[in-house]
Order: sequence, then structure tokens, then C-alpha cells
Amino acid sequence: MSIVLRFFTSLFFLLIIFIGYLSLIGIETKKFNNQISNKIKEFDQHLDIELKKINIIFNPIDFKFSVKTIGPKIINKDIILDFESIKTQIPLKSLFGDKLIIENLEISTKPLEVKKITSLARGFTQNAELYFFEKFLKKGFLIANIKIEFNENGKLKNNYKINGVVRDVKIDVFKKFVVDDINFKFNFIKDNLNFENIKFALNEVEFSSKELVVKNDKKHYLINGQVENEIIDLTQDQLDFFIKPYLFNLDLTKLKFSSNSKFSLKINDKLKFRDLVFETKLRLDEMTSSKINGLKRIFPELSNSIKFLNHELTIVSKKNNLSIDGLGDILLQKQNDNIKYSIKKINDVYSFSSSLKI
Repeated sequence: MSIVLRFFTSLFFLLIIFIGYLSLIGIETKKFNNQISNKIKEFDQHLDIELKKINIIFNPIDFKFSVKTIGPKIINKDIILDFESIKTQIPLKSLFGDKLIIENLEISTKPLEVKKITSLARGFTQNAELYFFEKFLKKGFLIANIKIEFNENGKLKNNYKINGVVRDVKIDVFKKFVVDDINFKFNFIKDNLNFENIKFALNEVEFSSKELVVKNDKKHYLINGQVENEIIDLTQDQLDFFIKPYLFNLDLTKLKFSSNSKFSLKINDKLKFRDLVFETKLRLDEMTSSKINGLKRIFPELSNSIKFLNHELTIVSKKNNLSIDGLGDILLQKQNDNIKYSIKKINDVYSFSSSLKI
């Protein structure tokens, strides 16, 4: 009897030691490589994955195995993406069933080239817009964490989460529109995509945004956001590019301003947008125009230019309606005068009112 008791006692302690070893140190194996590879292929059959040995640690509280591999690579034709790690959990009971059950996957990437990701996505979707985006995209990288879950039948649930950062992206459209130094954080959960701490430069003019939210309502993408810029003093080349094509009658020689805008719009799969609404608070430090024809008769001591100084403007646009309200100083002759003005547009009808203190 003592021999049997000693045997079971020894077996029990061996089992405790084995469970402790699995829980604290774990073991390395390639047994689960095929199961993880098959789960990756559920996204696309052309995807392949290169896995090293997998470390397995047992959780005695949940009766689950935590499985982790370091440095895997996902391969699609000639595109190779390097990942930091892939983790999953496997219930203990599934080891005794007919099919091994993987409940989730947690994927962490190394810095990935945005151009490679775009090329991979274009292969999945055959999207023409992604083709042009890839051509215009010059550089940039992305780091992401991806969490996905599977149901009891092993099918992908529609509750995946992706978050990460994008850094140093540059987009060059025929050397005319250059968007550089694009940096932001992102968080994607199902139909909601949030961008935070956005910074970029459009033709060397810097902009930033605290948040941009994109929601998919099946028919459109609903976009809400905010864009601001600190004081910008545009060069003559920037004036010719940003202002002259739209306000050629002003003949601006100087524009120094800061702004804060809130906006919303809807955009479809063809990148056509509608229902644009925006409100802009504009601080106009200085705007100088050399277009003074016809004003000499009214202001005989008119200088060679008109200067608008320290103006505060509120610009609101909704559907076919537009309103611009502002006030500030204007330099027409030798001294500053104060001007207050309001411009309204309802459909195609404009109205204008102003008062000038001389």
C-alpha cells in the first residue's frame, strides 16, 4: 500500500513540476505552425507565412495554452512583410478533440513600408484607386497591432481591432501636389476608423489635426474632423499656387494667417464627396493686395497697395449656403481704418454689407 501511495505521490509532484515548468518557462515546438498558417490563409489563399519555433506556456487558471512566435514573415508573391510576433490562445480541451481550436490571433508588426502594404491591399481588392495611390506614394512606414477573434467553428469574427502609427509618409502627385511629413496614430474597430495627432505639410505649408473620425454606414463613409495651422506666412510661390488660381483678381503679394476648421462630409467608394459642412475661425494677421485700380478716385492718398491687418473671420459653409463675417483694420491711405463686413450666399444669390470707420 505504501508503494502505491508513494507512486501516486511522486506522480502528483511530477505533474505539479511539469505544469509549473509549462506555466513559467514553457516549451518550444513547431506543432502549431500549420494551424496558424491556415488561419492567416483565411484572409487570402495567396498569403504564406514563415514561422520559426513557437513557444507554448500553459495557463492553469484558464486551462489554455498561450502560443507565441517571434519574427514571423508574411509572404505574398514578391512582397515580404516582417512581423515582431504572433500570439494566440488554444483551449486545453481542444487538444483532445478532432480539431485544434484557435480562439484569437494577436499580431504585432515591425516597421513596414506603406508602399508594400498598399501593393498587398491592391492585390486583395483589385482597387483602381489603390493603384494610383501606390504610384503617388514615395515613402513612409507603419507599425501596427492587430487583434482578431474566431468563433467556435473557426470562422473569423467581425470584431477585429487594429491600432498603430504611421510615420514619414510622402505623397507626390505629378510634382504639383506634394504632401510630406505625414504622421498620425490610428485605431480601427469594425466600421470605425479614428486618426489622432495628425501632422502633414502640403507644398511645405504645415497643418495639424487632433482627431479625424471615419465611419462606414454601408453606403458612404462619414468623415468628421478638425484641421488647424499655426501662423503661416506664405511665400510668393505658395501664393501663386494656393491663392492665385481661385482669387486671381486680388493679386496678393503677402498673406500671413492662422486658422482652425471643423468639417464633416460624406464620401463614397468612388471618392466622390457630398454634404460638405465646415466652420473656420481665421486669424488674418496681414493680407496685402496690389490691385488698386479704380480706388484712386475715392481715396486720393491711396498707397500702392491695400493692407488688411488683424482681421478675425468666421466662415461657415453648409450645402449651398455660405457666410463670411469679419472685422479688422484696413490700410488704404496713411492711417489704419476699421472695417466690418458680412458676405452671405444662399443658393446662387449673394448679399454683402460693410461699414468702414475712417
